[in-house]
Amino acid sequence: MDCRTILRRIPQAERRTHLQARQLNRPAPGIDAASIQALRAQGLAWAAIAAETGLSVKTVRARA
Repeated sequence: MDCRTILRRIPQAERRTHLQARQLNRPAPGIDAASIQALRAQGLAWAAIAAETGLSVKTVRARA
């Protein structure tokens, strides 16, 4: 089956609930762009900032 066919067969309410559950299972720490930029200004590398904040390097770069 095509992915779009499956999505059409899942009720809209269940799709939304699934997306919300994904976000609830992995809450993001309260690290904002200003905090990341301040750490970057101190000379820390992306990997060091990620290790300090508990986020992945990809997430840190996306939030910066």
